[in-house]
Amino acid sequence: MQNNDIQWSLASHAGPADRRPMCPMQGQPFDIIFQSGRLDLTAARVGVDEGADGVGIVWIDAQWQAGVGPSDVWRANIPGSAGTRLAYVIELIDGTDRDYISASGVSDAQPAVGQWWTLDFSTLAHAPHGATPVPGGTVFRVWAPGASTAHVRGDFSNWNATPPMTRLGEDFIAFIPGASVGQEYKFVFNNTLFKPDPRARALNGSNYNSRIVDPHAFAWRNPWFTPKPPEEWVVYQLHVGTFAGRNDPAGATPTISGFRDVAARVGHLQSLGVNAVMLNPINEFPGSQSGGYNPISMFAFESTYGSPDDLRTMIDALHGVGIAVLLDTTWNHFSSSDNYLWNFDGTQIFYDTPVVNTPWGPQADVDRAPVTSYFLDSFETVLGEFKMDGYRHDAIYELVGKTQAVAGQNLIRQSQQTLRRRFPDAHVLGEIYDNSAWNTSPGGIDLDGQYHEAFKNAIYDAVEAAAAGDPNISRLAATIDGSGPWVEGTRVFNYYELHDEAWPLSGAGRTRAVRRIDTTFPHDDRFALGRTKLANGITLLAQGMPAMLMGNEWAEDASFETERLDWSKKTTNAGVLAFYRDLIGLRTTRRALFANSPARVFHTNEAGNVFAFERWGSDGRSYVVVANFSNNDFPEYILGVPRSGSWGVVINSEAAAYRGRDTGSPVGAVPVSAAARDGFAQSARLALPAHGFLLLQHNPEYIESFDIMDRDRDGRVTVDDLHELLQRAWDVNNDSRLDVGDTNAMINRLRRNESRTAAGSQR
Repeated sequence: MQNNDIQWSLASHAGPADRRPMCPMQGQPFDIIFQSGRLDLTAARVGVDEGADGVGIVWIDAQWQAGVGPSDVWRANIPGSAGTRLAYVIELIDGTDRDYISASGVSDAQPAVGQWWTLDFSTLAHAPHGATPVPGGTVFRVWAPGASTAHVRGDFSNWNATPPMTRLGEDFIAFIPGASVGQEYKFVFNNTLFKPDPRARALNGSNYNSRIVDPHAFAWRNPWFTPKPPEEWVVYQLHVGTFAGRNDPAGATPTISGFRDVAARVGHLQSLGVNAVMLNPINEFPGSQSGGYNPISMFAFESTYGSPDDLRTMIDALHGVGIAVLLDTTWNHFSSSDNYLWNFDGTQIFYDTPVVNTPWGPQADVDRAPVTSYFLDSFETVLGEFKMDGYRHDAIYELVGKTQAVAGQNLIRQSQQTLRRRFPDAHVLGEIYDNSAWNTSPGGIDLDGQYHEAFKNAIYDAVEAAAAGDPNISRLAATIDGSGPWVEGTRVFNYYELHDEAWPLSGAGRTRAVRRIDTTFPHDDRFALGRTKLANGITLLAQGMPAMLMGNEWAEDASFETERLDWSKKTTNAGVLAFYRDLIGLRTTRRALFANSPARVFHTNEAGNVFAFERWGSDGRSYVVVANFSNNDFPEYILGVPRSGSWGVVINSEAAAYRGRDTGSPVGAVPVSAAARDGFAQSARLALPAHGFLLLQHNPEYIESFDIMDRDRDGRVTVDDLHELLQRAWDVNNDSRLDVGDTNAMINRLRRNESRTAAGSQR
């Protein structure tokens, strides 16, 4: 839409990451990809200077490719050049306004050629770090300022010596003819030190040989996926290695399941209703089984789980059913074992001396620009090449609040700037436990969201204390609407149980909640099922972005890291699954329940261990959550309701259909009177079950149809009601029986209607 004003904030081109191929060779045509704001341009073109000397500039029109969220994607084809150098710049056009994207950023005026992107076909200085396949071979580039010499050895040379790589500043670079996709290699420094490629996109897990990968060969089925807005997200934490294969109706898998196994089971996640998956770390780690928090690379993904294209297949399958993918990543440390970046080129270039240690391994030297680039380029790879939709930063305080605090903060801010410009639909979370606005505000590190410690601790402790009958309800109630400005809505990540709570490595006694509550196999007594449904129900409907651990949907008791999900529980605990499916269905489709819609706690009964809060939204709906942490049923509980009119129960966690005790107010209308209570002019009379979760809706959509079906007006829809309803509908001849006479009467009626229709059409 032309307004003669170009939006700079979404204009971007990332050099090699946005070239196809990434490292064009002399005479080879290539494409340039760039982004602009959605519907922001009337046209765009690329200026090409063969010779990079400011003479003979040719302008090539760009073509619009797709709209992705708030961005448009453009592409221009650049002919092959016979010269040794070529430079280009991007011109954005909106009516009379013309702006430019160059290697120096966005500008009003056309920049000098020296600020354009330059391709040098002699030195290949435009090649990215790592291994880049090109016609006839592969270009290798590595940062190794401490090495005197560097070579590449691999399958292509039968692991014999190749010509030395050429020094280019602090890098070494070489074109190796015949080196092709799929072949393995290593760098050799000073003729003695063999090292994997820090930016290899795949590693052989047995010996860490690097593998040549074409990052753009995969044929995406959903190349322009746009996730749901984050305020609609329900996040499902998934550990790839233990997700599939045990008592699994979709079939057996290897002992450690992989990317394609997840891809084959996205139908379960789709039917559950979640719309975002947060993967436990999948970066390459030592061995074949791990929680993932011991990475050795920020670019290569765990080979036990499959190839890079297997990972893309999984992401593509999740996108195909509308599910966003977040990567849990550990920028704060590397594994303390198998760490090949240690003394990488014979000197300590990736780490400080003395080393900065964390509780889990050494921290990279993020004060050093090439190390910072290592992380930022991996960010571009994850969100660009693999099309993931966000990040979860593990224990980010180790990076932004300790020894390298300033450098760590700058790294996170730079990555967030990249996110806003190039991946504006993505969402980045920080695992940090101080409920501070600094974490999620522009004045701080500007994360999109942070772990909501206040909520997590309060609900965890309340469930643990419920066994003794003394949970702190007021403490939990105070967190339902966040923890103040910049710590609310999508900026808070709410959960009751994720991997740390279910992982013995995170602390003594850490195990699945159902095992803690019911210590006797099969860990599914009324308290285990009731309290976990209650806790996760509150998590899903509190103001904020909710998350759950895989298997919560069927009350899984298996540890997440080494023991696979037991898919038989999908059947044995089908009622529990139905509870989550129904509740998530509401959470993801009703604006009143979205992360940013208002919330207010209006009833707190500390003595009875009950509290209630309202959620409402611009869709005109209002919901009330009533939570009973006590071990007592309340046959009659009077609760104020915030709006006049009818109210009805839409979900009761203790309903028989949800594998509950069939207690509490059933789904349907509840009695409302003009008796004032809780500061409101009206109140409702409820039956509140022990460890129960009730969701009430104001003027619920189902009430009219429910009342029609509840023929005897006893507040329940039973077989007798359905029989009466069917008899009224199908007893066509009114003889109080359903028999063949009714069928004949119906056929005659239909024939008469057909005759009337035919006669009408003739007239």
